[in-house]
Amino acid sequence: MYVWEEDQTNYTMRDYNALYQELRKIVDIAIEYHVNHPPGENITAEVHPIWSAETQRRNDAIMRSLDLSRMTHETLALFKVTMYPDELEKMVQVFPNLAPLRDMKPLEKPLYLRKTPFNLYDFARDMNIYE
Repeated sequence: MYVWEEDQTNYTMRDYNALYQELRKIVDIAIEYHVNHPPGENITAEVHPIWSAETQRRNDAIMRSLDLSRMTHETLALFKVTMYPDELEKMVQVFPNLAPLRDMKPLEKPLYLRKTPFNLYDFARDMNIYE
């Protein structure tokens, strides 16, 4: 079971921040491979030090297996703000199961990921998430 599939009933600010960081990890790998490099480009350790074919295969399997219908609204909102809006569109082309993120409504109550938040990105603030 992945952290984003867990019951989040009693989540604290720290728990949501940890969840956000876990989501960022898988999204960052997928963006690096599918968005930042053209298809067919040979990505090597020289190009990207943490990349490996096995890491990419494993990460793609995770991304394809994500069942957004089983995630809470908070998790979906956090997942959405791990990507710039243009990255989300490109990711949906590769992983169609992410399409529902396009139509996400903002959280009703603000979700703070730290005690003294700062938001560099309008799209996170628009989702009512303050990191």
